[in-house]
Amino acid sequence: MQQHTTAEECIGPSAYWKAQGRPVKIWGLLLNGELRTYVLPEGESMTMMRYAWLVENKFADWVADAWGTEGHAFLVQDHERCLWGAGPKEAMRAEGIRLLTNFPRSSQDLNAIETAWREVRGRLDETLPRGLETRAAFLQRLRRAVAWVNVHRATYLRGLCESQKERAHAVLAAKGGRTVW
Repeated sequence: MQQHTTAEECIGPSAYWKAQGRPVKIWGLLLNGELRTYVLPEGESMTMMRYAWLVENKFADWVADAWGTEGHAFLVQDHERCLWGAGPKEAMRAEGIRLLTNFPRSSQDLNAIETAWREVRGRLDETLPRGLETRAAFLQRLRRAVAWVNVHRATYLRGLCESQKERAHAVLAAKGGRTVW
């Protein structure tokens, strides 16, 4: 599974942000070919405390839904400081999530979730409203876009998840450089 904390650059800037509002910050977890999302409260950013809460309150259900309750999940996450604090790491240990730490820090080829975000942005572009939309309306459209991508691009997203080992081997062989992925 792979996660990403998003700011303007990850899900947008959204049409909502361009038109009249503040950025909608969304955090996502790509696991077993499905994008799970959490929208941060308006005006707030991801912090160590919020991330630990997210791990404690969402991850177990998401992982169990994706794979059942057997075994452990491995997590590849960004290198943002708030994600690597003691609180989030302890919450992951408590949930049986193994955090991978030995991968290149900024490899484009290992960040499969960025491709999932591109799919969501594309769907948002296809469903732009004709007029201004409220934040609430944008969030409904965003949730529909994520659901659409999870259904209509499921095979593609699953392939992104299942190729992670091959991607990692290729990136390590290229010493962190670009690969065929």
